[in-house]
Amino acid sequence: NHQNNNNHQNNNNHQNNNNQINISNEQLLHATLTNEASKLQPGETGLIAIDWWSGNRSPFVDYSLSGVIIGLTLETQASHIYRTLLEATAFGTKTIIDCFINAGVNCDQIVLAGSIATSNSLLVSIFADILGKPVRVVAPQIHSSSLAAQGAAIHAVTAAGFYESNLQIATQQMTNLYLMNTKFIYPNVNNTTIYDKLYNEYKLLSNYFAK
Repeated sequence: NHQNNNNHQNNNNHQNNNNQINISNEQLLHATLTNEASKLQPGETGLIAIDWWSGNRSPFVDYSLSGVIIGLTLETQASHIYRTLLEATAFGTKTIIDCFINAGVNCDQIVLAGSIATSNSLLVSIFADILGKPVRVVAPQIHSSSLAAQGAAIHAVTAAGFYESNLQIATQQMTNLYLMNTKFIYPNVNNTTIYDKLYNEYKLLSNYFAK
């Protein structure tokens, strides 16, 4: 029994070490791709991706749609695809924002929260450039992995009539939003001009593949 316990403990230690190695390798991969992709200029890769990896919820509301990458050649590198996928996420977000604007809901500022927003400055800058708006990155001074859930809860209780149905009061009471570290990333006008042209291509492709 003692021998079995030792073997079990060794197996657990081995598994934990493998998990640590895998996490380190994944972090290294993302860091390498981000570094290489940050050296690329908007439109330089010749790639456009449509970010429907689990269908499209807005504006087409079709879960059967699938993602697409266009422009791949033998010279395409991993960093090219990586940046294109980041751009596709921002293009998809811009499509949703356009729907809000067309419905009369104005949008002057974008707020990003969570570990990706605080750890990937390239993604944030791409969002600012493609959306053509300032991006506010917020991070709580105390680590939280549930900011999106907190935001949903705040809107829910406000809609239900709590906190005087006042979103600002609910936010002050339910979170440490006003104690958060905040920084603003502003769009590069030249990059936005290029991305506006690519966005037109993105919309054409989206309408085509959504048929």
